[in-house]
Amino acid sequence: MTCGECGARVTASEKKKLNKTSGKIETYVYYHCTKRKKYIDCKAQPVTVSKLEDDIVKTIETNLIDPEFYKLGLETWKEVHELETDQRQKIYEAQFKNVEETEKKLDRALTFLFDGTVTKEQYNIQKQELEKLLTREKDKLAQTEKRATNWRELTENVLHFSALAVEALKHGDVQVRRETLSSLGWNHRIESKKLFINLHSWFTVLKKGEEELLPEIKALELEKIVDKQRRMEAFATIRPRLCVGKDSNLRSPKAPDLQSSAIDHSATDAFSILIIPSSALLLIVPASAE
Repeated sequence: MTCGECGARVTASEKKKLNKTSGKIETYVYYHCTKRKKYIDCKAQPVTVSKLEDDIVKTIETNLIDPEFYKLGLETWKEVHELETDQRQKIYEAQFKNVEETEKKLDRALTFLFDGTVTKEQYNIQKQELEKLLTREKDKLAQTEKRATNWRELTENVLHFSALAVEALKHGDVQVRRETLSSLGWNHRIESKKLFINLHSWFTVLKKGEEELLPEIKALELEKIVDKQRRMEAFATIRPRLCVGKDSNLRSPKAPDLQSSAIDHSATDAFSILIIPSSALLLIVPASAE
């Protein structure tokens, strides 16, 4: 964190004070400007760690997603994940086959050189072309593998973080708490004893999407529809705006949807989003989200 008054770094100090009520010596933690910028007469006052934590919690709570929206998001994105996995596997198999065939062509070209079918010059030309092709095919394969990892991590963590960040901050260990704070955004600064953070843009995207879609979702009263098929039919008009539709092409997504928009923003933010340790998630998922 930095000081909003002078731009210098903020540090923490412990102070021991007598608690007049209990009569015991207690330790208090304060965050304050280091005042390292000697040419600036910084007047910033120290702030307690409890006050900072309150500011962080308020920031997160303002951007938390509704429990119903969270539950529906997990349910719907699980279905999309199955579709994504199936389509991606087909693409991966085709790309892997292209790599294998190109490598076989390189082997055959070498065989032709050995038996005199082609000259050394002809072989070198074929080899250069095939090696370029092989590099391109391997790059495509690597991109498909990378997409699989990114899609899983970003989809899971954007949604989980927006729903569970407060619990992680309150009940996580020191490392989880530190990661939670840093993952909210960038330019953390203390000014007038208040913490300010430039939130990651995907926070805004997700919250705006919830504000637009949640009233329509609640109006459907999906929880009252027992039959799964009828439930899906009722949700059909909203679903394409929540996440990638069944008619979307993996390599070229079509209509803009909340899931893709949130992932795109999280991938392009100055800092990566928090990946909460799975052990922490198991401990802090609220009962209403199970």
